[in-house]
Amino acid sequence: MDDPVRAELLKMLEWSVGISTNFQTSVGKNDSHLQDALTPDDYAKLVKTYRLDSLSSTWSALQAAGQLFLETARIVADQLGFDFPDYPVKVIAYEEQIMSEPTGAQS
Repeated sequence: MDDPVRAELLKMLEWSVGISTNFQTSVGKNDSHLQDALTPDDYAKLVKTYRLDSLSSTWSALQAAGQLFLETARIVADQLGFDFPDYPVKVIAYEEQIMSEPTGAQS
């Protein structure tokens, strides 16, 4: 989950911080200052993406990452004047469908 999911989530959070500070704040090497730059609420949401000790907690982390990415990406797109595509919403719906199946996170 670190490479494909969290890496893109962190990149989107970096963009959000940049936009909110007019690109005057650095989140540091390897995001070492990201916690200081995020709102407490967004940081709490980010922390929820790190628990991967069981299948159900991994699903929860994936959902938390998807939701935080979606929330942040919508704000970033709006601030930069881009249309927001609908495919992230479809990805989240697909993940929820998989999770609800008998072979998903419930097994």
